[in-house]
Amino acid sequence: MTRLKRLLLAVLLLAAVALGVLLGVDNHAPTALRILNLETAALPLFWWLYAAFVAGALAGFALCAAGFARGKLNERRLRRDLAAREQELAARRGDSAAVSGGATAATGGKAA
Repeated sequence: MTRLKRLLLAVLLLAAVALGVLLGVDNHAPTALRILNLETAALPLFWWLYAAFVAGALAGFALCAAGFARGKLNERRLRRDLAAREQELAARRGDSAAVSGGATAATGGKAA
C-alpha cells in the first residue's frame, strides 16, 4: 500500500511539473493585469500564473500551520486535564483501597 501511495504521488508530481513546463513554454506573451483602476507592469503570463500559485501555496501553508498550532494547544490542554483526572482517580483508589481491602478480608479473600 505504501508503494502504491508513493507511485501515485510521483505520478501526480510529474504531472504538475509537466503542466508547469507547458505553462512556461506556451504563455510567454507579455500581459498587464488590470485590477479596478490599477494596471500592473506587462510581464509574461507565466509569471503571473506562477505568482498566483506561490501566493496560494503560502496561504495554504499559513492555514495549515494555524490549524496545526490550534490542534497542539488543544492536545496540551487535554493532556493536562487527563493528568488531573488520573491524579484524582489515583487519590480515590487510594481511599477506596482501604475500604475494599477490609471487604476482601471479611469475605475470605474473594472480591464481592
